[in-house]
Amino acid sequence: MYDQFVNLTDDLIKVGNQLKTVQGSYDSSMKKLTGRGNLITKVDRIKKLGATTSKNLNQNLLDRATEED
Repeated sequence: MYDQFVNLTDDLIKVGNQLKTVQGSYDSSMKKLTGRGNLITKVDRIKKLGATTSKNLNQNLLDRATEED
């Protein structure tokens, strides 16, 4: 039973480390989307110039991008 518990705690530590890695990747991606010189405002400018679209960007992302740009 003790060995099984140790295995469980080892697995949980691995999961925690993987979550940190995933969070870092997410944060890096979001910075590219919404940080200074971001992709969202560039793409939104294309739409404002008259590009035909059938969908709209998420308003929260657009707000975040325009705040940080």
